[in-house]
Amino acid sequence: MSNSKITLKDICGYKEEKREVENIITLLKNYKKYEDMGVTIPRGIIFQGPPGTGKTLFAKAIANECGYAFSSSYSDSLEENSLDTLKQAFVEAEKASKENNQPALVYIDELDKLVYTDSDGDLTDSDSREAVRFLLQKLDENSKENRVLIIASTNNYYRIPDALLRSGRFDKKFLIDLPDAESRKEILEYYINNHPLFREINTKSLALKTSGMSCADLKTLINNTLLHYIVDKDKIVLDDFLRIINEMNFETIGKKWSSKDTSIEVLSHEVGHAIIEFKLTGKWPNISALRYGDTAGHVETCDDFDEIEDEEDDLNALEEKGMKTYKDWLDDIVISLGGMAGEKVFLNQKSLGILSDISHVRHVLSRLYDNLIFGVNYSDIYFNDRAPEKHKMRVFNKSKRMVNNAIKKATKIIKQNKTLCIYLIDSIHNNNDVMSGREVTDVYNYYLEHKKEIDAKYKNLSVTDL
Repeated sequence: MSNSKITLKDICGYKEEKREVENIITLLKNYKKYEDMGVTIPRGIIFQGPPGTGKTLFAKAIANECGYAFSSSYSDSLEENSLDTLKQAFVEAEKASKENNQPALVYIDELDKLVYTDSDGDLTDSDSREAVRFLLQKLDENSKENRVLIIASTNNYYRIPDALLRSGRFDKKFLIDLPDAESRKEILEYYINNHPLFREINTKSLALKTSGMSCADLKTLINNTLLHYIVDKDKIVLDDFLRIINEMNFETIGKKWSSKDTSIEVLSHEVGHAIIEFKLTGKWPNISALRYGDTAGHVETCDDFDEIEDEEDDLNALEEKGMKTYKDWLDDIVISLGGMAGEKVFLNQKSLGILSDISHVRHVLSRLYDNLIFGVNYSDIYFNDRAPEKHKMRVFNKSKRMVNNAIKKATKIIKQNKTLCIYLIDSIHNNNDVMSGREVTDVYNYYLEHKKEIDAKYKNLSVTDL
């Protein structure tokens, strides 16, 4: 039996989800009252969602707030037979239910691994079939003397057999998705607020910089940041998190190139992207020539999230990007081809680094054709040999014109700002090959203030002279 005393108040964020779970807790705590009113109490509750989002915490909170005995069965156990563990959990729960004369709960973690089905919906082995038969028997029992409620969690809801999900069985479902910005802020504050190294962290800004992270990812981010900086620093600031976020996103540490020439070549590509983004959006991105595995370098859009102080700011509203316009998509293509244009202007070459950019351009074009341009489905035209030839040519010619125009526009912008770009390449290289958007903005402002002297120094230089 679990002795954990976690309640809903201990779960950070997830306001709407907690409100829904509170309703179920009220129902379970007062089941006799609601049954007399004709309400059928759920026999099975299932929490679905990505890994690391706190599904187990919600299950324990239900048990603790109801005051019911709680038995667990973990379907990924490597040391015990999962089915035997499940059966033992029910034995314990049934015993507790009889002794306490009240319901007891059985929690099944990763239910999909216990009753896994293939792509056709068929159970994969005899253990899965036996587990389903056992669970169906328990879900269909309706003994007032033996009340065992089942709570399960799954990362793969669509691998669970339909027989378990139909009405009267696991008929109450909760989606516990990745935390939104407000929830991430609460989670980060839980770890940050009482730690002396995090005295000046703006958790609103950090929450907006961690979009797409699970609750477990946020905990790992905090710990990895501490591991990296705790020996050498007496204070950790917001920018320190950026390096760790990149390492988590790329699943490897960033490494400098051993060759200065290679570093300059990579920066020529990345600054090409950056100058286009600045000219089209007014914002400098984060720029890095560090090598993360097979990724030679990268730029990352830097939203205006660094100085958020207003208590009235709605973080979820700030995070929502809204619908992209046709112009936004076209600008996206130009920015994506900025790296290719940068290599052409500064190095008169093309590297394999352009392949991911071209792939992104193809993706943008597919979105345009599916939604905005011709009112016809791009994939049907592009991949279907039976599509009318005139439609195929229409797509090809329109795509060719758009890409050619984007390359010309990107090349023109870079040539018009060539001296600035070379100055940026030199500055970033001398800053360990990486700069945040805020740091690039500072360098740009310094350039504007000292334009005459800097132009005189860099105007006749090429990147190979750096």
